[in-house]
Formats: sequence, structure tokens, C-alpha cells
Amino acid sequence: MQVYIPNADKEFKDFLADQGLSTAQDPDTLYAWQLNKSFNKIDKFVTKKITFQSIQGQPIEETTNGIMPLQEDSIKPGEYDIYFFYTMSIPQTYIDQIYGLTKQYSIELTQRETHIL
Repeated sequence: MQVYIPNADKEFKDFLADQGLSTAQDPDTLYAWQLNKSFNKIDKFVTKKITFQSIQGQPIEETTNGIMPLQEDSIKPGEYDIYFFYTMSIPQTYIDQIYGLTKQYSIELTQRETHIL
């Protein structure tokens, strides 16, 4: 889903753009937005990095926000490999909080939950 509201204030437009919901796009920018966000805590633990490499494996450009301005000296016409990397990093404080709750309320984590932590 994408939304364009021309008379919205800047803060709201920035929010829409941050969530990949804006259709007001710059023609000199490459967009690779993540559209499968769950809008819960897990989104804060996952980082997506997009890397353009030459076919020889030389890094050309990369972004972690899915938006890459295309300057004349960056990505020139040619063949490239595009890599999408996802990194999940859960802070120890969150892990400790979850284990604390399991003890406090006598809850058992499933195998999947334990593996994620």
C-alpha cells in the first residue's frame, strides 16, 4: 500500500516516506523499500542492507534505509550484482526482560522463541 497526500504537513509526509508509503518519489533516486514490516518490536531488531557490487565483486554503493540517491559518479550504466542482507540483533536487555517474565509468570518459551533469543 502506498499513499500520497499533497496537503499533509512535512512531519506526516516524512513518516509516510520512512514507512515506504509515499508515492512522491525523486526520479534520481533508487528505492528498495521493505514492504513486509510487521510494525511491532521485531522491526527494531532487523536491519536490511542493500549493496551494489561490480561483477568483479567490488562494492559500489550501499544503503541501510532502502533509499539511494543516484549521483553521476555513483552507479553508472553497466552490469551489477545487488545483494540484500538482513541482520537480526536482539539486545541483551530485551533477552533478560523476556527471561525475567518467563520466571515471574511461570511461562515456558517455545523452541522457536528460544531459538530467536
